[in-house]
Amino acid sequence: MNKNAITRIIVWLGIAVLSMGMLLRLDIKSVEAADINVSGVISSNTTWTADNVYIVVGDVTVSEGITLTIQAGVTVKFNSNTLLLVNGRLIADGTTGQHVIFTSSNSVPAAGNWKGIYFGSTSTGSILDYCEVRYAGGSYFYVGAWRTAGVLAYGSSPTITNCTFANNSGRAIEAQAAAGPTISDNTATSSGTYFIGADLTSAPTLNLGTNSTSGGTTNAVEVWGGTVSLNATWPNYGVPFVITTNDMTIDAGTTLTLTPGITLKFESNRLLLVNGQLIADGTTGQHVIFTSSNSVPAAGNWKGIYFGSTSTGSILDYCEVRYAGGSYFYVGAWRTAGVLAYGSSPTITNCTIKNNNNYGVYTDGGANPTVSGSNSIYSNTAYGVFNADSTVTINAINNYWGHITGPYHATTNPTGLGNAVSNYVLYRPWLGFDPLTGYRLYLPVVIR
Repeated sequence: MNKNAITRIIVWLGIAVLSMGMLLRLDIKSVEAADINVSGVISSNTTWTADNVYIVVGDVTVSEGITLTIQAGVTVKFNSNTLLLVNGRLIADGTTGQHVIFTSSNSVPAAGNWKGIYFGSTSTGSILDYCEVRYAGGSYFYVGAWRTAGVLAYGSSPTITNCTFANNSGRAIEAQAAAGPTISDNTATSSGTYFIGADLTSAPTLNLGTNSTSGGTTNAVEVWGGTVSLNATWPNYGVPFVITTNDMTIDAGTTLTLTPGITLKFESNRLLLVNGQLIADGTTGQHVIFTSSNSVPAAGNWKGIYFGSTSTGSILDYCEVRYAGGSYFYVGAWRTAGVLAYGSSPTITNCTIKNNNNYGVYTDGGANPTVSGSNSIYSNTAYGVFNADSTVTINAINNYWGHITGPYHATTNPTGLGNAVSNYVLYRPWLGFDPLTGYRLYLPVVIR
């Protein structure tokens, strides 16, 4: 082979290698994710694909009847104060290895950078699975009120599973207007004080599975109080309800039923006022618990359970009332009690009423509750049962008062070492043991 031929071969090889390199660079460039700015109304079915990063530069609204599909592996970044509002359907269906990520576009992100994902009342069939929601919860005025959450369901029922919520302001998830989201197998960290917030219409309609929290976020359902005006049953989700912003009132003619095993915690100075009917009917193994939300609870942390004069047919059975008795001005006077009945007659049986400020049970205004039948009433700071109405005698027999010697009464049982009782309380016979702490294996000791 002559020199010219060799030269031509080398040149052609060089051209081939150069061409291959150019093709390779072009191919690499073609699979690099592109940043696509999005905003405005989505009015036709749309798919956001995994080969792009979507930057939300203005609020995005998915119209009613329209589906936005976000493929596994997509990252959606939100500029400050932007929102994804879903009036139609959102399918963000990630996988274990390829999450769908919703996050802030800020170079140094912080909780509340963007507003969140809101599912409106016309949204149906939406799915968030293996998604991440980060740095959302910026305040947004929506349907008459300011909202702060990573995800909000307003009268809608999205399915939220296997998702991670991190560094959101307010709370991870909020449910309003009888929303019924399915919430299961999620984790939340540093996303507000409570994992879920709900109004009174949504508290009983959640479909809540097992979730986990950390970083100062409590695994609980926060309820902002207000008035229960429709009959409702609150399920036992396995995590507590926490009554926070306002007192909670059951309206006259309305029944609230609490299922066995449920726990209601009350923040400081909160009250449960029953003008209608409260059915808290626990079992021996699953008590209904009313207590303080404080990490180190103390008598008087919350106000208590008050049964007003229009309350009828209320039942507390196998319940626990603890750390109540905060001062409350009611019917012309300041009151302090774990349970107060004013002109009403709830039935209180098999309950533990202890560690309350001043009175465990307080009655006035002609109230005549049944307080007999294996209650444990003790360690309340002043009286176990106090009756302020001399025209009525309260039946409080067969209860345990904290000591085998029975309740203290200055004239009728001055040697009693248990919680005190006032005049006009029938307390004999009493139990000499706590019937709710497992001593039922032994014959009851009845002091006559």
